[in-house]
Amino acid sequence: MVERLQEKGYGVTSVDGHGSQGQVKVVFTVVARREVRDIVNLIKMFNPQAFYSIEEVGYVEKGIFPLRQSGCDSGLMRLFRPFRKGK
Repeated sequence: MVERLQEKGYGVTSVDGHGSQGQVKVVFTVVARREVRDIVNLIKMFNPQAFYSIEEVGYVEKGIFPLRQSGCDSGLMRLFRPFRKGK
């Protein structure tokens, strides 16, 4: 799942942990509200029994975020794509 999120352009942080039923992997990523349903479907595809939490983020700075074919990826924003860090 982490690899799939990265392939889609998301920044992902994963941490190995220990839960009440053994080893777990804790995965953090920030997604736009309009993409939450797609990410939840991805989580369920990889692990239908996964525990996940969705929290509102008021402000984000310095991360890896995929450019989408929406209003923010049109016109002027497309010109800045070559200057994105990590690409």
